[in-house]
Amino acid sequence: MDNPVATGFTTHQEFGERLRECIVRSHRCLQLFDPDFSVFPLGMMDADAALRQFLADGGTVQLAMHRSAIIERDYPRFMRLLREFSHRIACRATPPNLRQLTDSFCIGDAVNIVRRFHGDHMRGEAAFGSPPAAAISLERFDSIWLESRPCLPPTTIWAVVQQPGPPNFVAKKERGQGESSDVNNSLQMNFAESLKTSILTFSAYCEAPNLDIISG
Repeated sequence: MDNPVATGFTTHQEFGERLRECIVRSHRCLQLFDPDFSVFPLGMMDADAALRQFLADGGTVQLAMHRSAIIERDYPRFMRLLREFSHRIACRATPPNLRQLTDSFCIGDAVNIVRRFHGDHMRGEAAFGSPPAAAISLERFDSIWLESRPCLPPTTIWAVVQQPGPPNFVAKKERGQGESSDVNNSLQMNFAESLKTSILTFSAYCEAPNLDIISG
């Protein structure tokens, strides 16, 4: 279908079904925003299995939120995923000036979108394989992400992007090898350039299926 039509939903069950479909249809990156993810099925076994497969196949996940307490308290399965795939999952909390945002969405590979119009209600729409349908939410997510700061356990793959200022340490190597040490002066001097490169690289990864930026 050349121009996929968005389909609406009005119930929690329909929202969960569309979200699972978005995960299954996506292969490279998932970008999610919600005030607290209280209605997302992150604690359900089938959603956990779908996310686990997505991550094992090389996908990356970004979650932006206002509050992380519900994830930490009610979603042990997702917290386990966060520990096991720390190099592929990044979570950020919004600053106070963005706390008025109330919409909710999940974007997959920049072409799949499940969107609720307001975080307090179930009414929304979903479209798959449609870059135009996802474009506005994708731009919105990029803006939210750049203004937000790491929450939940910080991860090594996002270390350069997450640092609010010049980094003063090197993240530990994957699987616990190596220890933190001082970053050399040249890295500090070139922090701005590294930050810009990291953001552009991740954006390219979401749009280019054959580009692999994940190492190890």
